[in-house]
Amino acid sequence: MYEGLIVRISGFMRKIHLIVIHCSATRADKELTAFDLDTMHRRRGFNGTGYHYYIRKDGTTHLTRPVERIGAHAKGFNAESIGICYEGGLDCRGRRISCKRDFPVAGCAVIATCRRIAMGTVRLSRRSGSRRARALR
Repeated sequence: MYEGLIVRISGFMRKIHLIVIHCSATRADKELTAFDLDTMHRRRGFNGTGYHYYIRKDGTTHLTRPVERIGAHAKGFNAESIGICYEGGLDCRGRRISCKRDFPVAGCAVIATCRRIAMGTVRLSRRSGSRRARALR
């Protein structure tokens, strides 16, 4: 039975049960680079970006926090989740919009990133029952 994903951290294993997707709440007419996101999080008292992945409007995916490190993106769920943030989420007037509809390239990149995590290309492995399976490649 599937029990989630396991992240190997130099001998320590961290179970991943959730992939949490966030938007940066950036207006469509503005840009927010990975550096800007890091700066915002540091100003709020974090020791860097709280999300593991940041996806720009053009679909560029940045690893902003090592997957081995616990995120700072979903209080109460950080220890067992991976956080993905996509740039955008607001129209030019500051109203909420759909990532998939208004930023199809970024929407596809979010889905592709989730698939890569599930497929193990970010060095995750599956746990089946009490036996640990080899990492998927």
